[in-house]
Amino acid sequence: MDRVWNFTVESLEDVLENETNSNYQLETTNIEPSYIEVSFNIDKAESVSIDIYNIFGDINIRLLESASLNSGINKYQIPKSNFSSGIYFIIFRNPGKTLYRKFSVVN
Repeated sequence: MDRVWNFTVESLEDVLENETNSNYQLETTNIEPSYIEVSFNIDKAESVSIDIYNIFGDINIRLLESASLNSGINKYQIPKSNFSSGIYFIIFRNPGKTLYRKFSVVN
């Protein structure tokens, strides 16, 4: 049976324009030869979840699941060996907010 995936992905700029009381940023993903860096800024301590999905809608990596984080810039490095070549989506969630970022990996 074939799977059908429907994604509604807003650009980061569109999401931030709609959030008048927030200072949330999901930074550009840095792709280095040996790792991929995900960084984000939150304006207050709270629970955060971050998942990375492949183009087929499967979770490739669950980076954080309802993790309590302090305010400020948070950075995580993921070994590039966890990814095959392709297109991925980072989905950042916290109470009341969801941000998306698309990136690609070429091995």
